[in-house]
Amino acid sequence: MKPRGFAISAQLRGALYGSFGMLFLSGVVWLVAYFFLSVETEYGSLPSPYEAWSMQVHGAAVPVFLVVFGWLFPTHISRAFKARKNVASGVVLVSSMVFLTLTGYLLY
Repeated sequence: MKPRGFAISAQLRGALYGSFGMLFLSGVVWLVAYFFLSVETEYGSLPSPYEAWSMQVHGAAVPVFLVVFGWLFPTHISRAFKARKNVASGVVLVSSMVFLTLTGYLLY
């Protein structure tokens, strides 16, 4: 059997794609609802009901994604970093995730 190197297992890849996809889609739904689906009434603009729903889905998907992203560290990121493979793109990705996590936490 040939060693897989730094490849991500199918289980981890599915969890990563699923959790990131849920985050991305709920964020896009919120953006569309916020900017394009507000309801104009005689008393002013009312937010779309999809705004609250999409933020709830987004908030529920965040801890799942953080667990999956944490799962990447011992299985993929640390091994690739030690072997000096794709260090620049890895640093950018991890820095982006840290930034998004901190700014999301600061919203509360």
